[in-house]
Amino acid sequence: ITISGRADHSYTDSSGFFSFEIEIDNSSENVTINASRVGYKPCSIENVTLEADKMSLTPTFSMTPASVEEGNYIAGISGNVVDEYENPLEEVLITISGHADHSYTDSSGLFSFEVGIDNISENVTVNASKVGYNPLSIENVTLEANETVAVPTISLIPEVFTTTIQGQVIDSLENNPLENALISVDNHYETGITDANGNYNFSLELSSPTEDVTVSVRKPFYTYADPGVASGGGDMQVTLKHGQTTTVPIFVLKKCVAKIEGAVIDTLGAPIQDVLISVSNHAPTSLTDAAGKFSFSVEIISTIENVTVIATVPFYEEAQYSVTLEYDQTTVVPTFVLKQSP
Repeated sequence: ITISGRADHSYTDSSGFFSFEIEIDNSSENVTINASRVGYKPCSIENVTLEADKMSLTPTFSMTPASVEEGNYIAGISGNVVDEYENPLEEVLITISGHADHSYTDSSGLFSFEVGIDNISENVTVNASKVGYNPLSIENVTLEANETVAVPTISLIPEVFTTTIQGQVIDSLENNPLENALISVDNHYETGITDANGNYNFSLELSSPTEDVTVSVRKPFYTYADPGVASGGGDMQVTLKHGQTTTVPIFVLKKCVAKIEGAVIDTLGAPIQDVLISVSNHAPTSLTDAAGKFSFSVEIISTIENVTVIATVPFYEEAQYSVTLEYDQTTVVPTFVLKQSP
């Protein structure tokens, strides 16, 4: 017993009775109920009114055995559908090419229904389809009148949606291209790396034919340019589509530069000139002036970095401080007080 346009179905018991529940979209709905059995002519009752939270009684179906002379034959078909891991797939639509008869798999991935054929034997193509999976067809399935044929297990593979993403990364100084910048897309493992011209181009898989994503760029010692500089600044929101190439607006980055300043004195409070000031793992250095002061800029690996500042000068013991440098900010190092070497 099936309901036109629905996957809900049931079978009669040994007394010919059936009873099952279905979901309806409104408080009342008119449907067509179909009855079919191998060896009998299928029949339908139209305009059966179903009402929410009520049991609806249908008129009695009276089924007539199929007649060979009339050329009206019924054949049965059954089978099961699984995914690539052999897990059962529910709600898979099973159709027969050239026939209106169809069915859906149940929670166990099983299907079974009757098909009207014009001859005692007919070769058909069985089709299985489900949203998010590649459809599959089995050809040359032989249906025999008044018999049920078991179709080999059908295995559906998830549909793969692919796209290509491309763009360019430049710095904010004369729009020079940036090489070896890392491009990433949220919730995706695929990444891209810019070439010598600052260009990137890579493919990735989508979870659906169309997906809204955030594209990000990272490069050591660089951060996003201020809004309004060229066409970049910040993560990019783009829409990716299956089978298409998406060009992301140009990313514009600028150097992560922090300023550092301070002073060096001896134990008597007198300033010390020509003290070498260095920052751990960074190339720039500076020398203190006649007032014992220093001030210089350092490129940092990200917008915030913890570093060690070291003061070194002959005849004095070396001293150091751990400080946090922040992009586009000035960090004042505590005054170095150097002791003379023994």
